[in-house]
Amino acid sequence: MRMLSKRTVLGTTGTLALAAGVHYAFIVAYPHAIIAGLQRRLINNDYPVNSLRHGNRPTAKDRLVVGPSPDIIYSIGVYDVSKAPLRITGPLTDSYASLSLYAHNSDNFFVQNDQQVEGGHFDLVLIGPNATDPHVNGVPTVRAPTNTGIILFRFFAGEGSQFEKIDSRRREITCTPLR
Repeated sequence: MRMLSKRTVLGTTGTLALAAGVHYAFIVAYPHAIIAGLQRRLINNDYPVNSLRHGNRPTAKDRLVVGPSPDIIYSIGVYDVSKAPLRITGPLTDSYASLSLYAHNSDNFFVQNDQQVEGGHFDLVLIGPNATDPHVNGVPTVRAPTNTGIILFRFFAGEGSQFEKIDSRRREITCTPLR
């Protein structure tokens, strides 16, 4: 049996180390970078953490939400539950509506649509990974895997004849820190 040269062993080891680094970057670091970039674009004086930005009907030029659908109206914001739980409430409309929550690594950890809502409106308490459950009577608690992430509401507007009504209703969404 032939012995491998030191150069071959070092080359193979270097290639494996490079492959492991690239794998780590794309599987672990890249999703965090994507969400961090989105959070930087979303947060400003008009839209602080734990508030929502209510977008207009998407066009081909819109790219705040990846691949926006022209039939859907979006409300999006950044959550931070590091200091306090966050109560998220939102009205239903006469068409499809959904709430999605994304962790800081872009994992979608919670989805609820209008067919799954009890009590006639979205209502939940979002807590951090290590927080204690505040036990708000009659309101489900959702544990986020990270302290920060993205809140995304979607409302179906179809051809747009209901845009004003849906727009008015979605502005009733609240994100209230519990102290």
